[in-house]
Amino acid sequence: MKRKVITLFLIIITFWLIFVTPTFAKTEYPTWELKNGKWYYMISSTNFYKNGYYKINNKYYIFDKNGVMRANGWYCLKGTGYEDWYYLNADGSAVTGWKKINGLWYYFDLSNARMVKNNTILSNGKHYALGSDGAMVTNGWMKKIWMYDADTGKESYSWYYAGKDGVCATGWRLINNKWYYFSDYGRMYSNTIAYTSEGTYAIATSGELFKNCWVKLYRTSYDSDNNPYQKAIWYYADDDGQVYKGWHKIKGIWYYFDKTSGEMCDTNVKDNEKLYFFNSDGAMLSNQWHKEAETKWFYLDGSGAAVSGWKLIGGEWYYFEKNYFEMVSNTEMTIDGKTYQFAADGHLIQ
Repeated sequence: MKRKVITLFLIIITFWLIFVTPTFAKTEYPTWELKNGKWYYMISSTNFYKNGYYKINNKYYIFDKNGVMRANGWYCLKGTGYEDWYYLNADGSAVTGWKKINGLWYYFDLSNARMVKNNTILSNGKHYALGSDGAMVTNGWMKKIWMYDADTGKESYSWYYAGKDGVCATGWRLINNKWYYFSDYGRMYSNTIAYTSEGTYAIATSGELFKNCWVKLYRTSYDSDNNPYQKAIWYYADDDGQVYKGWHKIKGIWYYFDKTSGEMCDTNVKDNEKLYFFNSDGAMLSNQWHKEAETKWFYLDGSGAAVSGWKLIGGEWYYFEKNYFEMVSNTEMTIDGKTYQFAADGHLIQ
């Protein structure tokens, strides 16, 4: 009888341990925890996210200095040299992509949820302009600052113009009765030459077309020691804003402009098998001697072309090579089967 009682007691204890005694599950971290109606993201039983934004399960969340998750509306994180804005959903997750807030469209970076401002973004194959407050620009200009020198206070920037749908203008656009030209991604051309399918145009810093005037631009070049310097390049814009190409007479003076780029020639050019020389101001030389490289002499006729063959100048005969147009001097030379002697100054010795 005693053995039966002991056996029954053991059975009761075993049942109690298995079916009655409560079990306590171990909390696994990290995990969300609700305390007094506020959400926290616990890293351990005593440590939690705070004072910043964090990526949790591919979404971004912001926690204040006390670790409380923020939600419903704008939130700004500030630091040395930066001020980042976010917009938070009701569940605390930060918005990414487009969001219409109080009637205005904003864009939040897909990679970090920060509001994009003073910049352009590519969305669905189109470029949009976002102002300094982050709102999408419509029917207006947007200045994009891409470099700032704190020492000089100088900004490097580009201008964009967005239509009523916020899409950046591309190609030619008439704005307030003035023509502007924009790149394929919306940047306004300025202080440059625009090579378009319609022609080659000179564009001022303001973005407007130069017309009926000389245009001076600069390009980085290198001297004989490979040191960079800014070289002035000249163009001439006609009444449509297109730059001259080829030969043009301006105020009685002949100039030559590159047939591709429109750059004014200030050295020499070979055109239609004839050689021409120009002053540093671009004016074509004519009816005169011209010296190149200390030893090469040319004579330019009334048309500006360097002469070749025999030429009577100042009562003396000279001979100029037919292919290179250089004056022959201080030598003996056979021409058309006859030998001639030329002095140091190039004149024919009789």
